[in-house]
Amino acid sequence: MADRSTARSLADFAIRVPTRHPAAHVGYDAERHRYRPDYVRPPGWEMELTAMFPGLDEPPARPLGKELEGIDDHPPVLPDNIRSYTWTVDEIGGSFSTTVTRQREMSQPWRVWVMVPRTGSYEVHLSVQTTTGRIENSKVFRIRDSLMVSIGESMAAGQGNPDVRRVPSAFQAGKCKLTKLALIRHAIAEKYDQWKEELVDNGGILGKRLAVELEVNEVVSETAEALGEAFVDRVVEFGRLLFGGSSGPRPRPARWQEPRAYRSYQSGPARAAYLLESESETHADRVTFLSFARSGATIGAGLLGPRTDDDEPVDGWVGNIGEIQEVANTVGDRPIDVLHISIGGNDVGFSAALRDLVAGDFPTGVLATPWALVFQADNDDDARGNVVDKAEEGLDELRGLFEPDRSGFPALAAAVAELRPRQVYINEYPIVLFERMDAAGNPIDGGGCGIFSGPDLDLSRDDWLEIKKLGTTLNQLIRDVAAANGWILIDGIEEAFAGHGYCATPDPRRPGGATDRRGSYFVSAEQSCRDQGDFEGTMHPNEHGHEMYAERIVAAVAANAGRRDRWLVPAMHAMTSPRTVLF
Repeated sequence: MADRSTARSLADFAIRVPTRHPAAHVGYDAERHRYRPDYVRPPGWEMELTAMFPGLDEPPARPLGKELEGIDDHPPVLPDNIRSYTWTVDEIGGSFSTTVTRQREMSQPWRVWVMVPRTGSYEVHLSVQTTTGRIENSKVFRIRDSLMVSIGESMAAGQGNPDVRRVPSAFQAGKCKLTKLALIRHAIAEKYDQWKEELVDNGGILGKRLAVELEVNEVVSETAEALGEAFVDRVVEFGRLLFGGSSGPRPRPARWQEPRAYRSYQSGPARAAYLLESESETHADRVTFLSFARSGATIGAGLLGPRTDDDEPVDGWVGNIGEIQEVANTVGDRPIDVLHISIGGNDVGFSAALRDLVAGDFPTGVLATPWALVFQADNDDDARGNVVDKAEEGLDELRGLFEPDRSGFPALAAAVAELRPRQVYINEYPIVLFERMDAAGNPIDGGGCGIFSGPDLDLSRDDWLEIKKLGTTLNQLIRDVAAANGWILIDGIEEAFAGHGYCATPDPRRPGGATDRRGSYFVSAEQSCRDQGDFEGTMHPNEHGHEMYAERIVAAVAANAGRRDRWLVPAMHAMTSPRTVLF
């Protein structure tokens, strides 16, 4: 009996199909700013067929992009009685058929790769020639591929999370350490630009004095900004001379899937696409993932049309079209199984609101200097009022687009409908931006820290409560839009981020699970400066935040997959350290 069992085991085999994630396939052409046609519509599917025999364990599951790494490090010893392997793959209900024979003398004769022309079911037959005869085995294996498309703004794009982090020089790293001083310099320039616009708006009153004021303002603005820049540089240079730091790894810029959109494979939607893939002995369900998200996108300037700056389009790299048109041009007549949308935050102006709550404290006037920024009295109430007014104007504009008696966001809904997606998902926003965990592991209201703290650079508790209130209103509006259009809401994001605001710190002694012990789920100003060379990533979800984001997307798809004859059966398999395995 043991001999027969051993003989049968010689014909056991495993079937694997590589992931369809674009990071593993180099599916995006960064030079041409578009997805490769053979990624969107693959000309074939590779099946890895591996015969199993005593001493050869089943090929271990490897992280994304490293499926075959180290496979030859410890080659197994083929049993002496095996002479050859013959594989036959027949398409069930189709015309494809192929046979491959591997002789013992060949390298790794127990493994073969077969390219099949399309998804579907295949019968795989293995015949093992031994010194005493033949041993045979057959399996039916099904391959399915689903198309997931993601559109939206910086949250969907992965802003703050480049695929390969920047390695700054010692001097650059020092400047990032002085984030508050660097931001003062930027705020000086912004404040004077704002004052200049106000002077222009009141030109009828100021009359001839306007030209003089503008000239003075221009000189002081440039002088103050130069002073701020010089001050930061001097502090960094002094630290370098005093403490050293000229040596270190060679500097390199950050790498993105699409740098002009701040789009990366570290985003929640990209992670979710990988997590949604599943496999077993009898099937491989794969997900072709296409993200078109652009940081800074709004409904009108981003999804329906190109992004703009001073009403001028800035997406010439993609032909100055909106994301939805880019989707249509890319997928053609291929059905979209899941369309993911993340939108609304920029329409309301959340990023600008956070900036203005801090920068709004800065004094105005031609005599302002970097020192006056520190010593002049707070202007919190005025700044808060201005921010709330701007955000509520944005919400009113969104409400104007939302007509419950007909359809939510009619123009967006109509454009989405033209894509004919099988399912549409829209996510809520994390709005607990400044919550922390107490010692018992309970979320509590927190205050500012880092760039959101200090004289005239503070974010008060009243400030962040206003932001939270506006976020709650926006999330309710998103729920209404989803219900009106029959879209599926990706919820639970607000709860997943609770207690992990910008200023939260990790605590290994905190009760609860591993996620409860984590710190912030948001990118800090210093981290953004260090990892991508600017401050644009500040206050966006960090790696932990996108991990939670991905889990909520997967949960929503898992709960609703049955609506479409279970086109996709998610499997929550391990995705270890995705930042280090994508490239």
